[in-house]
Amino acid sequence: SAETSVEPYSVWQPADVSPLLIPPLDVRIDDFSVGEAQLGQWRFMARPVQSGLQISELLAKVDGVTLSGSAMWSEDQNKERKTRFEGKLVAGNAADAIAAMGGTPTISSKSANAKGNVTWPGAPFEFAVPRLTGDLSLKLKDGVFYNVSSNAAGKLWGALNFETLMRRLQLDFDDLSESEMVYDELSGNINLDKGILNLKQIKLNSPAIKMYAEGKVDIEHDALDLGLDVTLPVTRNLVLPAAVIGGVPAAATAYVVEKMFGEQFDKLTTIKYQIKGTFEQPQVAVKDSFSIIPKQVGEAVMRNDKDAARQPNPQPTPNSMPEAQQESPP
Repeated sequence: SAETSVEPYSVWQPADVSPLLIPPLDVRIDDFSVGEAQLGQWRFMARPVQSGLQISELLAKVDGVTLSGSAMWSEDQNKERKTRFEGKLVAGNAADAIAAMGGTPTISSKSANAKGNVTWPGAPFEFAVPRLTGDLSLKLKDGVFYNVSSNAAGKLWGALNFETLMRRLQLDFDDLSESEMVYDELSGNINLDKGILNLKQIKLNSPAIKMYAEGKVDIEHDALDLGLDVTLPVTRNLVLPAAVIGGVPAAATAYVVEKMFGEQFDKLTTIKYQIKGTFEQPQVAVKDSFSIIPKQVGEAVMRNDKDAARQPNPQPTPNSMPEAQQESPP
């Protein structure tokens, strides 16, 4: 991968260290560092077993991040070694967790929790995301995406072309163009398979937008193959032409539309994307939109900008305006 110094799994070779040679250990380190890297507090117990070394009561605290769980460092008859870890990670700020793992934070949070059962080849100290297999679940709350216009995620964000979609929906939606985007909750499950991240039920709720994603991310080759559903909160902003909603005046707000469609309103405002390509050059296509809206609604909302310019929305007349907006006669 161009974005990581970790060797690809296909060429990587594990260190020649056998867990069968490690004696029993009770470890407590109050200030652990390697070179200039400050790795915080660590404690665990290690006991030899027939297949390797069992690590229990693991607890590490690094820069506001707490890691706890157990691990097994094993060696088989062919001298192939692997480490399996099961546990959880708890942090206040997700940015701290990302920095603790050597990454550049692109997201913050007030709380971040992750649980996992993962395996990687080699020793415990040879942990690397591109070599992991197993499952993770995560939940982050009340945070911000940093500089969404300048990083890899921002390039993908920009490729979704929200500005054009908002214009077609006649929305004033400045939140999506901010350099930082606030969110309420981000959660989901990830299956890892040696550099392939299989995303399952990834959900993002924010004041500006809701998203649901599933698909694959190939870390080694920076390749994307994702499906993304985007739900737009248009309740207070949407104005549709009268012909679109069966004679309701053009000045009618989305309140009227919401009453017409009831519980299906979220589906009405959902756009489905197919995302392929790479982080540097994502290929984003609208796969499906507004599938539950009558045909005339979809055609009116998704017409191209040129057609929309030739057919401006009619201005409301006094007879067509809601009672609250009509002026009393002198």
